Amino acid sequence: MSNTLSAEGYLEFRCFGDPDEYPKTTEKAAAELRSRGFDATVPALNYMIRQGKVQPDREGRNYEWQQEHIEAAAREFEEDRTFNIEGQTFLYLGINADQFHRALAEAWDKVREEFGDGNTAINPSLGSFVMTVHPPRGGHDAFVEFTLCEDSRRKLQIDADSNRRIRGIQMPAESKRRSKK
Repeated sequence: MSNTLSAEGYLEFRCFGDPDEYPKTTEKAAAELRSRGFDATVPALNYMIRQGKVQPDREGRNYEWQQEHIEAAAREFEEDRTFNIEGQTFLYLGINADQFHRALAEAWDKVREEFGDGNTAINPSLGSFVMTVHPPRGGHDAFVEFTLCEDSRRKLQIDADSNRRIRGIQMPAESKRRSKK
């Protein structure tokens, strides 16, 4: 069980399957690590560099973070158990971060199939769902299920009834991810 997003999970759920651009600045490396569940800051990454724990290339005064450098920093944060609120929440609940985001994406895909792409946002809205956490037991990790809230369902139905002819937007990466099922 990992309470933080893996590199693959980050690519699938935060970048929607499109490759991320590397090298990254220290600020963008910290942002990636935060979106994966770590409490990463620029000063913390600079400290890791000074300690020799991570050694990204340098271009002038700026560091160039490749994916392997970000993974090395992730391992350091994992070892020190330095998580942001999302990572701490998943740790407390025993939830695998990749499974959480996969379940949310699958629930949102069902909503988009039911109500149409023209009536739903591209990104899933956690506020539209009731989250049910099944606790870990019998050597199995906890898992999460999402159920569309009734008030969200009513609003989507109203929107669908009034926008029957609108096709909506579907991102190429989202289409590719949805077609993998």
